[in-house]
Amino acid sequence: MNQYNLSFGVSGDVNHAHNSRSNPPAHADPEKRANNSMQDFNADKIINAWYAKEVAEYNAKQTHKNRRIENLYQETKRKYDKAAERDKAEKTGKKYRNKTKCPEKEIIVAIGDMKEHPDEHTAKLILSYYAVEFDDRNPCFRVTGAYIHCDEANTHLHLDFAYKADKEKTINKMYSFENALHQMGYEQTKTVNNEVVSAFEQWMQAERRVLQELAKHYEIGLNDTKKDGRKKHLEREEYIQYAREQDLEKRKNGIDIEEAAIEKKLKDKKAELKQNFENVKKGYQDELDDEKAAVAAAKIEKEAAEKERDAAIRETEREKEELTKTKKELAETNEKLMETNRKIEKGNEEIEGIQEQMDLGYDELDNIEAYLRQYNEDPIGSQLNGYRAEKELETIKKNIKRYAPELENTLLKEQTAHNRNRGIDPQSR
Repeated sequence: MNQYNLSFGVSGDVNHAHNSRSNPPAHADPEKRANNSMQDFNADKIINAWYAKEVAEYNAKQTHKNRRIENLYQETKRKYDKAAERDKAEKTGKKYRNKTKCPEKEIIVAIGDMKEHPDEHTAKLILSYYAVEFDDRNPCFRVTGAYIHCDEANTHLHLDFAYKADKEKTINKMYSFENALHQMGYEQTKTVNNEVVSAFEQWMQAERRVLQELAKHYEIGLNDTKKDGRKKHLEREEYIQYAREQDLEKRKNGIDIEEAAIEKKLKDKKAELKQNFENVKKGYQDELDDEKAAVAAAKIEKEAAEKERDAAIRETEREKEELTKTKKELAETNEKLMETNRKIEKGNEEIEGIQEQMDLGYDELDNIEAYLRQYNEDPIGSQLNGYRAEKELETIKKNIKRYAPELENTLLKEQTAHNRNRGIDPQSR
């Protein structure tokens, strides 16, 4: 079993530009950058989503807007960055940062050192398994970013994580790394030699043991060289020392390169690498923009298709309603037509009755004309039946007025002439 030293450190200083390689270190090898494995889960979104309920409840109780929390991550980061600037300006180490809450923590893990370390593939497997299982081991932590760098002297992991002690009552106490450790069962204790072991150190030891167990699966033993919980991350210094040793070795072999030539080559190489990086970055950005445009276009097409579908559904429903209404109106129209037909049939029957009455009226008129002719020929004989004829004439007038109003005037003239012939004054009647 191969033996390597284990480097394991925790810090509140998270350099996202370094981790994501948006600003790679000078000693990183661009040719190996493609071997890096990087996952950025966006600490801002994770922390604000994780604390959303508590922040909403807190803001609801505030009467002044300036006391409300708009973005928990950004507000915490702003305070921490301000403390870091003050430490740098006053050269006080981490005096002010140690007194300020950091928005997230970072673990840096390296298996071996610059000269002695396992192969890149094995190291990536061990570090990947460690990162994937981190949240399950630590329920009060959430990974916000995992970056395995293979482009530096030794393959190593930057694991960024947020923390929350959700059993506490206030946001300030929830957003506490120490309280999160306590909630997971890590408490300060003392050894048999009466040495104090903090909750943080106990958690560090537990995480190192996890790495040691993972390494055993690949026939690798890890020597726990750091037990004081302090950060050890000297990649840049180690690389510089290694470069110096290589330079001395070259000089011993008779290779003497002038300083100006080295400077020029380094400058040219740096410019070339920068240009290559910009080209690759631009290529990735162009591809990303094309993909975004394609996704946007597909989304627009999908939305348009959905609108057309919804419009078609609404049109179909409208047509169904109109068809139902038309059917109802048609049924009502049919009923009205049937009723009209019944009325027409009844009217025809009434017309036939009227026609019969009119025929009777015309017959009565014929009788009257015959009577009048008889009267003119024999006034004395006809006068004997005058009163009876007069009554019959009244009945005929009623029938004519009812069934043939247009004959009423004719009958009235005939009656007036008849009365005049009899010597009767129409005004006296």
